Amino acid sequence: MNFVDTHIHLSHFLYEYNFPCCEPPESNPRVTYQTRESLIEKMKNLNIKYCIDPAIGIDTNSRIIEFCEKYPDFIFGAVGVHPKRAADTDPDKFTLVEELSLNPCVVAIGEAGLDYSYEGFENDISIQKEFFVRQIELAHIRKLPLVLHIRDAFSDGNDILYSYRDKLHGGVAHCFNGNSEEARFLVEKLDLSIGIGASIFLDEREELRTAVKNTPLDHILLETDGPYVRMPFCENLLSESPDSDECVPLSKKKWKKARNSSVIIPTIAQEIAFLHNISVEEVAQVTSENADKIFRQSRA
Repeated sequence: MNFVDTHIHLSHFLYEYNFPCCEPPESNPRVTYQTRESLIEKMKNLNIKYCIDPAIGIDTNSRIIEFCEKYPDFIFGAVGVHPKRAADTDPDKFTLVEELSLNPCVVAIGEAGLDYSYEGFENDISIQKEFFVRQIELAHIRKLPLVLHIRDAFSDGNDILYSYRDKLHGGVAHCFNGNSEEARFLVEKLDLSIGIGASIFLDEREELRTAVKNTPLDHILLETDGPYVRMPFCENLLSESPDSDECVPLSKKKWKKARNSSVIIPTIAQEIAFLHNISVEEVAQVTSENADKIFRQSRA
């Protein structure tokens, strides 16, 4: 039984040093201290066969390539410009993304999309849309899928995607948090998949759980968005001391620093299995096949 984490920022500096890492609740629920190297070893022990590391700012693209080359066939990259970083990015520097997209370890373009969740986004809409369209065009030229980040911008985002539907080569709506209608549009109108992570465990996300239940399994991918997205089941866990084997309550200060990672992928798969009334083995198999079809075959 193998899994794929289709969205984790494993090259992020927050994984650089010892960091509190939430362990899945079905094993021995606690927070342990990990390094990037120990985390990668743990991921492999959990049968996570590979992961995809998407770009955020323009400067992260080269770093992602370095990690892809350091961990061949385990880390694959997506290059692009996150919508929140669009306003701070010189459009002329997008040539770097275009150049790096030729690297064989790059399997997608992104994070691409629109984000209207922050204060003052109204001033950035035009530049966000400009970068979004440029990334759609680049993905079409390279015949690569898109890793989409569309937050609080469903209408505008999907209007753009639909107008460019003939230039899409598959992809995923990363960190999908919408409802069944929104999921159906992505799947049926655009033939895109939805990426499901730890948000599925939040009590207020009942619409998301219904959407996952109603979405065909062959259009669902597993992801974590580590080191982001806090895990609700970790809040009251004990933490191993970094200097001993002693377990202590995780303080509020340390809880804020606890990092999401791929070790919760099997737990996400179990929740999807419950919603679809199937085995976790089937979820693992189908979602891994989905990831291979979307990302690995793009470089075949």
